[in-house]
Amino acid sequence: MSYKRPVQATLTRRLREPRRFLQVLAGPRQAGKTTLARQAMAEFDGPTWYASADAPGLEEQIWLEQQWLQARRLAQEASRGLLVLDEIQKVGGWSEIVKRLWDEDSLAGLELKVLLLGSAPLLLQRGLSESLAGRAAYLDLWPMTESEKAGRPSPGPWSDLLAARSLEEARALLPDRRAGTSWAARMIAGGPGWPAAAA
Repeated sequence: MSYKRPVQATLTRRLREPRRFLQVLAGPRQAGKTTLARQAMAEFDGPTWYASADAPGLEEQIWLEQQWLQARRLAQEASRGLLVLDEIQKVGGWSEIVKRLWDEDSLAGLELKVLLLGSAPLLLQRGLSESLAGRAAYLDLWPMTESEKAGRPSPGPWSDLLAARSLEEARALLPDRRAGTSWAARMIAGGPGWPAAAA
């Protein structure tokens, strides 16, 4: 059984709500967007359709419409469905196509939920904030924190250090309370989602 990140509960709850917004899961590469989406698909009560625009040589806009129509057929048969489109920013003109197809389904009263995955800066640069304004709900996904890597959902000592009111209070928190863990070594190797300080 794979680890479920705290943000998954938010995504799962949103996908269970009545269809109002398409969901956008944005974050850097290797942050776990696809894994999170596949976990949400496994928990979704209805048929799901996953497609990635990562495949080379696809006819982008036609491909996007084909994936949507496939998910639409599944949703029509089961009265509900979930479409997950990964690496959406790689499809030229994607936001206008998504807007048109989303609006068509809204007018038809079709319960097809849509989850878009992609790189946050690229999504914003390519029209998400303009073309899909008022139609999308966002979730930012960052690389796993040290607490998540250790299987703990709470932020642990990192939040205590950030909340310290003085340098003395922060220094008192630095001695590791758990044997065998060197926070300095973890910081050098790349702390809670931060790049490594040394290679």
